[in-house]
Amino acid sequence: MFFTRFLHFVIVFIFSMSSFAQSDEFAEETLYSALDSLDEIIEQKEQFASAWETQTESLRQKALHSPASQRSAAFWQLFDRYRRVQTDSALHYLRILQNLPEVKNNKNQSNLVEISLADIYGVSGLYITSLNILTSLDASEMTETTRARYYHTLRTIYGWLSGYTPNDEFKKSYEAKISEYRDSILRYDQDSLSRHIVLADKYLVNSDAKNALRLSFYDLDASDSANKRYIYSNLAEGYRQLGDSARYTYYLTLTAIDDLRDGVREYMALPTLARQLYSVGDYERAYRYLTCTMEDASHCKARLRAVETSSIFPIIDRAYKKQEESKRRSEHYLMIALVISTLLLGTLLFILRKQNRKLGTARQNLMASNERLQSSNEELAKTDKLKEDYIAFYLDKCRGYLVALQKYRRELLKLAKSKNHDELLKRLNSSELMDEEQQRFYKDFDESFLNIHPQFVERFNALLADDKQIKVKRNELLTTELRIFALIRLGVTDTTAIARFLNYSTATVYNYRSRIRNNSKSDKAVFEDMVMKL
Repeated sequence: MFFTRFLHFVIVFIFSMSSFAQSDEFAEETLYSALDSLDEIIEQKEQFASAWETQTESLRQKALHSPASQRSAAFWQLFDRYRRVQTDSALHYLRILQNLPEVKNNKNQSNLVEISLADIYGVSGLYITSLNILTSLDASEMTETTRARYYHTLRTIYGWLSGYTPNDEFKKSYEAKISEYRDSILRYDQDSLSRHIVLADKYLVNSDAKNALRLSFYDLDASDSANKRYIYSNLAEGYRQLGDSARYTYYLTLTAIDDLRDGVREYMALPTLARQLYSVGDYERAYRYLTCTMEDASHCKARLRAVETSSIFPIIDRAYKKQEESKRRSEHYLMIALVISTLLLGTLLFILRKQNRKLGTARQNLMASNERLQSSNEELAKTDKLKEDYIAFYLDKCRGYLVALQKYRRELLKLAKSKNHDELLKRLNSSELMDEEQQRFYKDFDESFLNIHPQFVERFNALLADDKQIKVKRNELLTTELRIFALIRLGVTDTTAIARFLNYSTATVYNYRSRIRNNSKSDKAVFEDMVMKL
C-alpha cells in the first residue's frame, strides 16, 4: 500500500514538471482578462442564480416524485445543491433525510447526515455545536469514504476556529488538530484527486510551495469545476508563498469565478481577492467584490463570511469613497478645464476668423497689387519699347544732322573753290539754316514728348489758376512755357541746361519758370514737384 502510493507520487511529480514549467509563461494580460470575466459574472449573478434555481426546482420535483428506493439519493443531491448556497434549505433537506427509513436504518447514512449537519452548523458559525455532533460519532463504525468525509469536516471546522481566534494558545491547539485530521484524510481518502488537494494543502502548510504547485498543476486538467476551485485555491496560496503577486491574484480570481458560476454563496476566494486588490490600490473592484460577498453571505446565512467581510468592509468602503470623491473632484476640475479650454478655443477661433478676414483682405489687396504690378510691368514694357523707338528716332535725327552739316560744308567748300566770295559770305552770315533746324527740332521734341505724355497740356493747365491757363495755337503742339516744363517733367531741372537745350537765354528760362510758378493754384514752392508727377 505504501509502496503503491509512493510510486504514484513519483509519477505525479515527473508529469507535473512540464505543467509547472508552462506556468512560468504567465503574462499579466491573462490576469486582467480573468478579472474582466469575474466582473461580467458578478454583473450576471442574477442570471446565474435564476438558472441555478431552475435546475434545482427540476431536482426538487424529481425528488418529490421519486420511488422510495431513490428518494434518499435525490434528497442528498438537493442537499449538495444548497450546502454552500443556502444553509436553511440545506438543513431542511437534511431533516427530511433524517426521517427517511432507508437512512434511519442505515448506520453509514445516519453518520453522513450527522456529519453534514455539523458542516452546515459550522458554516453558520455554530462551531461548538458542530464539534459536539462530530465527537459523538464513532469513526470506527464508518466506511472509509464516510470516514474521509468525517475528517474533512473536522479539519474544516478547526480551520475556521484557527482563522478566527485571537488567542495564540488556542490557535496552536487548533492547528495541531488540523494537522492531525489532515493526516487522517490522507490515510482514509481513496479518491486520488481529493487526496492530492489535501496533500498540496499539507505542502503549503509546511511552506513547500513548489511541490504543492507541481501536484496541483498535475491534477488541474483532470478535475471538474467543483474540485477545480480547491486546486485554484492551492495554486493561489503557493504563488503567494513564492511572492508572485500577479499569479496569486490570478488564481484567486479563477477560484472566485468557479464559485460564482456554480452558484456557491459561501466562499473565501472573493473576499480574499478583495483584500488583495485593496492592497494594490484597486479600491473600486475591492468594494464591489466585498459588497457581493456580503450579499451572498446574508443569503446563505454564512455567519463566518459575514463576520470576515464586516471586519474589513469599512476600511475598503472608506478608501473607495475617498477614491470616488477624488474622482469626482478630478472630474470637477476636468469640467472646469474643459470649460476654460472651450472658452479659449472659442476665443482662438474668433481670433483666427478675424485673422482670416484680415488675411482675405490682404489677399485681395495683394491680388490688386499684383494686378497693378502687372499693369506697371506692361507699362514699363511699353515704356521700354517707347524708349527703344525714340532712341532709334533720335539716332536717326542725329545722323540726319550730320548728313545735313556734311552737305552744307560741301556747298561752302564748292563756293570757296570757285572764289565766289560774296555768296560764301552771304551764306555764312545767314541764320536761315539754323532757324529751320531749330524749328524742326522743336517740332520733333514736341511730337515725341506728347506721344509719351499725351495728357500733359490738360494736366499742366489743371495746376494753374483758371485765368492763367496756357492756350496752344492751332499750328503749335507746345508753347515755349510748356516746352520748358516738359523738360522739367523729363527730369531736366537745371535752368542753364534747359536754356542750352532749347537755345534760349538763361534769363528767359528763369523768367518763364518764375512767372508760371506764380500762376499756380497751390503753393508755388511745390509746383515743379507736382509737374514732375504729371
